[in-house]
Amino acid sequence: MKTINILIPLILLIILVFIISQLIRYSYYTKTPFYVCIVTMKSYSKALEVLLQSLPKEYNYILVYGGQENENYSVLSDHIEVNIKQNIYEYNSWIGVHTLIKNKVVPDNAWFLFIHDTSKFLNDSNTKINNILDTYDNTNLDIVWLSSTGQCNICLIRKNGIEYGYNLYKDINNMTKMDAIKYEHHFDEVLSPKNFKVNQEFIQIPTKHMGKKDVYGNNNLRDVLLYDSINMEKYYNHILKEEENKKIL
Repeated sequence: MKTINILIPLILLIILVFIISQLIRYSYYTKTPFYVCIVTMKSYSKALEVLLQSLPKEYNYILVYGGQENENYSVLSDHIEVNIKQNIYEYNSWIGVHTLIKNKVVPDNAWFLFIHDTSKFLNDSNTKINNILDTYDNTNLDIVWLSSTGQCNICLIRKNGIEYGYNLYKDINNMTKMDAIKYEHHFDEVLSPKNFKVNQEFIQIPTKHMGKKDVYGNNNLRDVLLYDSINMEKYYNHILKEEENKKIL
């Protein structure tokens, strides 16, 4: 009888601690705004469709369209769109999101996941992303690279990292694909995001090359790169010179 009398309060205490921990966790996720920022082109609608079908339903998302005639943004019922004149590949994300921060469309304290339209979320991506946000939200980090090498410039980023990049890229109207790749891989380049003078860290989980597959049903075999850190695939064509670059999906 004495054992039961001791166990009951202990069980109740454990239940109470669990409830409090869940309330704290829920409070965190409702207080920290988060957006998936997708850099894309009008000619890549098929890739975008595949990506959006895989996007976790609870996530807000932003579409940044580069190479547009007019610059503007629209807040739609289920997402935000930004049109910019620059055509500088994934570096368009810095221009587009800066526009939204400057115009108070998104909160100053938000985190953004910068990805390409040629990506796809897999099972449980949201759990992994939320855990990373939970880990880094109360730190001084401005950029968290989601692989050990920051491949494809896929990262979690917030205001300081975005403003730094915007000031570098705002006057660049066009960029070759080979230049974009150079800034991705060569960290000593001034235009490389890994060279930004902000607080940044690499998650020490390497990407995995998963072979090639025809992702979009157009007989174009793309390399498949798996980001274990967030359980997401990135599809790309491996090129060695500018002439090999295909801008139409």
